[in-house]
Amino acid sequence: MPDRIDLRKSNYGPLYHYPAAATIATRTMPATAEKKNVLTSVKYSYSAAPTGGKITIAYTKGGASISEELDDYIGGPRRVPLDEEIVGDVNTAIVVSLASGAGTVVGKVIVSGYQIPG
Repeated sequence: MPDRIDLRKSNYGPLYHYPAAATIATRTMPATAEKKNVLTSVKYSYSAAPTGGKITIAYTKGGASISEELDDYIGGPRRVPLDEEIVGDVNTAIVVSLASGAGTVVGKVIVSGYQIPG
């Protein structure tokens, strides 16, 4: 793909977030003029069994706001099973959030993706 921009090699900053305990971990693929974000993978973990653990992927597709959620009550490393890449609308962000695990539980989230012309 000639105009594909690998976000790992861009100036958008890291595509991972390792916050302190009991804090929401979030990563945003930023909105860019005349570009679409493409989410290719989401990995996350909790350091122990979380209280109210949940991973959320929020994006805009066809002008509609979409929020996909998966609950997690076990902890440990996980990969979100994407049936296919998630492609957002032009000039919109894709936000991946991992709910706080509460107490001393630490949550981490890593996303991979790229941008294509709109």
